[in-house]
Order: sequence, then structure tokens, then C-alpha cells
Amino acid sequence: VDVMDDGSFSHTISLNHTETRIMVTARIDDGAESFEILDRVIDPERVAFVIVTVSPASIVADNVSTASVTVTALNLLSEPVDGVGVTLVSTSGGYLTGTTLMTSDGTVSTTFQAGIGSAVNPVTITATSMGISGSATLTLLPDAPPLFDY
Repeated sequence: VDVMDDGSFSHTISLNHTETRIMVTARIDDGAESFEILDRVIDPERVAFVIVTVSPASIVADNVSTASVTVTALNLLSEPVDGVGVTLVSTSGGYLTGTTLMTSDGTVSTTFQAGIGSAVNPVTITATSMGISGSATLTLLPDAPPLFDY
């Protein structure tokens, strides 16, 4: 424990990823025996982070092109959380093939299909699980006009 001149202190604690309970004990000694126990439980089945990735990062707005969307739900220890619901939404410009999914090994996957002539650029895809959200963007490129031989 490092004690500062103002009486405050700091200490770094390393966690073992197999532990699910952290107990912090602070003793305040001002001449009297007093202490406070702070107890923080890390629930390995509680989502703390939602990571959204889109590949490729840009597609043509031609009503055919698609991008893969992958969502990873992680707990406070950055471990995948299995069997939790994920809801996906996107700004306009196309549609998601799956919008309410259940994680398997902490991950869900779906597809975004671009609309035709979509003017919204970029598209934001947001995933939410257990009240925690994450998002990614997808760039829509203009569809090339057809080439005509005269």
C-alpha cells in the first residue's frame, strides 16, 4: 500500500481469472478500532462489454451486397458470456437478417444487406445485451450506373 502525504492511499490488485469474488478490506485507524469491508462480486454470466464488428467495412448500396456482423458479449473479466440475448438495430440503408439472437460461446452472427440506392452513409449497427451496448459503422458506396453501348 502506498500512503500519500494527504493521508490517502492506493494499491494495485491483480485478479486471478478463475475468481468470482473480490473482497476489499480498508482499515481506518484514528486511535479507535474501526474498519469497513467492501464486497464486490463479479458475476461471470453478466455482460459487461459488447463488441460489434462488421466485415467488410464498406459495401455497394445495390440491394444485393452484404456484410457480416459479429457481436461478442464479454463479462467483466473479458470472458465470453454464453446463452444471453442480443438485440441488433441499424440505421436505415438496408436491413439485418437477424435482430434478436442468443449467444453461443459469447458470439452471435448475422448479415446486413444493403438497400438499393441507399443515401444513408454510414450505417450504424448497434447491439445490446443485458443493457450494455456496442456499435460499429458500415460505409455504403454508391451503385455504379449501368454501362450502355450506343
